[in-house]
Amino acid sequence: MKREGYREATLKRYSKIIRTLTRTVNLLDAEAVKFEIANKNWSEGTKELACDAYSSCQV
Repeated sequence: MKREGYREATLKRYSKIIRTLTRTVNLLDAEAVKFEIANKNWSEGTKELACDAYSSCQV
């Protein structure tokens, strides 16, 4: 992702979100990930970042 022009802070944020999701859901199950993100007590902006992070990681 760094080659695609993402800043270091963005990469750290994405990796933190992905690590948080792996604690509670199987990343191979897209529907479960969507459900988990929707039900997290996160702001809408963080949920949007989580969706971007999940879609950018090639699972």
